This record gives sequence, structure tokens and C-alpha cells, in this order.
Amino acid sequence: MASLCVVLALSLKPCSAVRLGDESYGLNTTGAFYVFADSAIQVVDPTSLTIVKNITQDQNGKPLTNSAGASITWNDVVYIQGANTSVAYIYANEGDIYGSGASAYSYVTVVDVRRQQVVDRVQVQPRPVHIYTVQQTQQVWSHSDATGNFSIISVSKAGSLNSTIPSYASIPGHGKLLVDDALYPNAYGSNVNEQVISEFNLRTASRTNTFNYSSFTGAACTGTHSLVYSNYSSHVFFECEDGGILEWNAETNSGVHFHQNITGYISAAPGDDRILVTASNYNWATVLTPSGNGVPAELAYTIQIPGSPAQQPVYYSNSSSKTPGKLADYKLMWPLYRDTNKNNIAAANVLAEGYLGTPTDCQYANPNVTSQSLAPTAAMSPSSSIPLLPSLTQTRLQLLNSTAGTPRTPNCGACAAGVNPFNPDQWNGSLSGFGVTNFTAVENAATKGTDAMAYLLPAGANKLLSDNSTTANQCAYSSEANRNAKRGGPWVAMTADIPQASIYIVDASASPPKTLGYVRTANNPRKIQWVPAQ
Repeated sequence: MASLCVVLALSLKPCSAVRLGDESYGLNTTGAFYVFADSAIQVVDPTSLTIVKNITQDQNGKPLTNSAGASITWNDVVYIQGANTSVAYIYANEGDIYGSGASAYSYVTVVDVRRQQVVDRVQVQPRPVHIYTVQQTQQVWSHSDATGNFSIISVSKAGSLNSTIPSYASIPGHGKLLVDDALYPNAYGSNVNEQVISEFNLRTASRTNTFNYSSFTGAACTGTHSLVYSNYSSHVFFECEDGGILEWNAETNSGVHFHQNITGYISAAPGDDRILVTASNYNWATVLTPSGNGVPAELAYTIQIPGSPAQQPVYYSNSSSKTPGKLADYKLMWPLYRDTNKNNIAAANVLAEGYLGTPTDCQYANPNVTSQSLAPTAAMSPSSSIPLLPSLTQTRLQLLNSTAGTPRTPNCGACAAGVNPFNPDQWNGSLSGFGVTNFTAVENAATKGTDAMAYLLPAGANKLLSDNSTTANQCAYSSEANRNAKRGGPWVAMTADIPQASIYIVDASASPPKTLGYVRTANNPRKIQWVPAQ
């Protein structure tokens, strides 16, 4: 699918603003949502708010469980149709690992949506998290966080593993792949563990170049995570693992600018005229305007989003055109994963910046040390300059003990009642949902360029998990609590655990969007995939 971007200035060029994947299928006005939950894949009809199919067995008639008998751990899922549209599949990464050492492996579940059943489980590199579709080659690329390799699957044979290629130079790690048809056959890859950008040839399924950017950012950017491309500037924007945004020139493969004071997960407006950087821990998104090639993007304004916005917002427009519009054409809906635990709400300001990583109702014995989860202590005003993040260390914050040696606040943060074991009665589901911003109003306002505030559209809440890592702050919440949402036709669906395991369905075509209701699901609904009517 190709489309032309509007030329805003002589320095900006026409372009096709499409990031290949399954997002284009969201324009189809009829279809169903597939929900990946505990030991089940459930097909939800959004018009009747009912489950029309329960898939509970694999291709061999066995339950959807791992070697321990627990549910398969569902990571990212994608949808792709065959070149002649005779086949259509969902590919779902499984996070469970089988075997050990060099022999370790995981699976990708393959769902034939026309038969509404699992037809294969492809053995891939261990612990795959992110997964991508390449329409031109009819392939699916599954990325392993354990080995740093891509497992490449052929759609024509449903579950045929074509090849495995590395996505790193020397140190494997978690990373992403940027697939955009304006770059095809090239693509870029990120890696949180090394100062290297990888370039791939999607046609030949090979890694063709690596670019070390350490001389450009120094030690301020030790690895990269999310990444997007803007055709307005021919620049790739990389989220730095330590904070900051690296702006990279795809024409010269060289650094353009390091936005040291802007940090968060990056997404791009479908028409490429804006870059959004969502800082979940600080409850805002920064909006950047791409400039000409070789010229750094400029800060436009920020959106305040109270309630811990998820990394990836849903972009929604009522337009049926396959030509992506400017940001002004869209409503953005951020899934919120704020703390709605009643005990914590009574004890602290759970909406405070950095609360999930450093609960303020906890009393710490060493409160002055910094950690990966500790919020900056400087006053932060998103409408002006954004201060630098603190230096990131691995220091563990210990709870303050009483004279008897027991923590003074043992029930704070993630240690509060109802967190583990989970009890939905200890949470208030009415306080969370979507953070919604109508960018038509924001971009066209007479006060354009000033800060805006997202409003809450109630749609249930999600449970939060304790961070049990050895470097975590005591009673901190895990960062793995992201909610999942997906657009399908006029609807947007989102996972919820509170007040019950479910997905909420929102009519995004309404002005303003309205919640239609929820559909009860199996426990722990984690991923949603829209599938157009077959």
C-alpha cells in the first residue's frame, strides 16, 4: 500500500507513509478480535459483544499449555494474508523456553483464521518477544531476546522455518525491527545491549550493515529500543535505553542529533508529519515535528496523560482512505495501566511521576540513591525544557526497617494486599481505561503549540505485577504490566483484569469515543489481534 505525504515545505519531500505490518487491516469495517489468554484463544464478535469461538487445543489436539502444565505465555502476535489471499494466519510468539543451553528453543503458534484453529507450532529461537510481517516477501520475522536472532517463517507454508539470522554485532539483546515500505528492501534493527544500529535486506533476509554510533552520543545512549522512520526527513528515530532520542539519517547512515532531554517510547503519526514520544513513567507524550533531511526535528508541544500511558497508542480516524493522514486527522487512545489498588490509593498519590518504580508510600532506608525506576528529583515542566534524567544505576532501594528489623511499610506499592496473590476486589477498575486526545482539536486550536491534556475514558483496569528482579526496588511494580489494545474497523479493543478478566470494546467512531461494554474472557487476556472478515 503506497500513499503520498503532503509536502509542507520545500525542504520536505513527498513520500509513502506506511509502516508495513498488520495495522492496515484495521481499516476493514467487519471482522473479529482474537484474544490470547490463559490456555485459550478466544474469538470475539464486537457487534454482539460475545465470544463466538474458543480455541483451546493445538494442531495435535493438546491443550495450549507449556511443559509445566501452565498456560502458554503469549508475547506479540501479528496477522498476515497470503499473496493470493487464499490463506490468512495469526502468528503468536510463545515466551516459554524448552530445553537448555545451546539447545534451548521456543515456539510460534500459527492460527488459521479461516478454519479458526491452531494448525502449527513452529520451533524458533528461545524467548521470542517481538514479531513482524513482511508483505513483499510473505515472511514473518520473530525476534529472540535470548540469542538476539531472527527466526524467519514462510507464510506460504504456514509453519516452515526458512532461516535464522543474527540481529546484533557482538552482544545479543532485546530489540525491534523497523519495516517501512519507503525503506524496502532495507530495514533497521535496534538492540538495548550495544551501541550499534543494524541494517537488513528484507528481500534476501540478511543483515547487511552495522553502524556504531558511540562516537556520536558517547556513553549517553548505550542501547536502543523503539524506532520509527519519517519520510519527511528520511530520518530514523531511536529510543535510547538510557533516556534520550537518537535521530539518524537513513540517506547517509550518520547521526543527525541526540535529543538528550526527550525520552520515551517512539511512534509516528500515520502521515509521518509528527513523531510522538510517550514517557509512561512521567505521564506525558512529547510531540516532535520532523524537519528536512539532515536537520533535527523540533519540539512542538507535549500531551499530559495522567494514569501511566502504555507505550504504543492507538491511532484512530473515521476516514476510510488508505492514504494516511496528518496527526490532526486522528484521535489517539493510550491504554492506561495506573495503580488502582485501593490500599495504595488511600496511602499515596499513585499518579505521581515514577510511582510504579518507586512507590511513594514506601519508606526507604537509602532514598537518595538513584535506580532504573527512580524518578528525577528536578521539577519537570513538559511545556518548557525537560530536565535530564538521573544517572541510571543498579542500586536496590531497601525499605526502612523498624528497631525490630521488620520493614516499616511492608504493605506499600507492589507489596500491598491484592497484588500477589491477585484479588480484583482490592482494585478499583473504574479509575482506569484509555487516555484519549483528539488531535484535530489540538492541532487546529488557536493556541497550537501549548500543552494539552488527555481525558479518561473508563474501560476497566489491569493488574500490576511485583518486580522480582534482583535489582528492583523493594515493593516496586514490574514494567511488564503493559496493556494491549488494537483497532478493528470502528472499534478499539483493550485487555483488562479488573473488575474481571475481559476485553473492553470502544466505539472509536463516536465523538467523543464511548465504551460499548466488555466481554468476559479466560484469565489473563494479554494480546489482541484484529482479523478482517474472511
